[in-house]
Amino acid sequence: MIHVLDHGLATLSRGLVWCGGVLLVVLVGITCFEVIARAVGHPTAWVNDYTAYGLLASIFLSLPEITRRRGHVAISFLSDNLPGRLHFESIMQVIAAIALFFTVYLAAQIGVDQWRQGIETISATPIPKAWLTGFMCLGLGVSGLEFLMASVTSWADRSVCG
Repeated sequence: MIHVLDHGLATLSRGLVWCGGVLLVVLVGITCFEVIARAVGHPTAWVNDYTAYGLLASIFLSLPEITRRRGHVAISFLSDNLPGRLHFESIMQVIAAIALFFTVYLAAQIGVDQWRQGIETISATPIPKAWLTGFMCLGLGVSGLEFLMASVTSWADRSVCG
């Protein structure tokens, strides 16, 4: 059962990173469009804002896959030098997951308030801030699930192996 959940979560993370990658390609395209538009004397007002929004979304869509692959920054001096290192890493993964879930909880409350109040970004082309908060919640939430799944699978593998 755990491996089925792990596979499903890995598929979700890979799908999100692909969405983030496609978004980056789109951002490069609209940035090139803006360069050409400026060269011919018709600059746009929306490209800079949407590029910033897209970069935020791309980062948070890619975060779960980076977490799954353990590509995040880690200071491992303590865990590398402790006996029973696997227990320490599993506990730290659970703590990281709890911290991310708490952050998602707080951000979701802020996002709901933003949505209810109709708060928009302050820019030439404003969008509802709740959209950006939603991308943050999605990326942080799935990253938290990745940390939790890593801890659960390491505990399950350890109990099976001895």
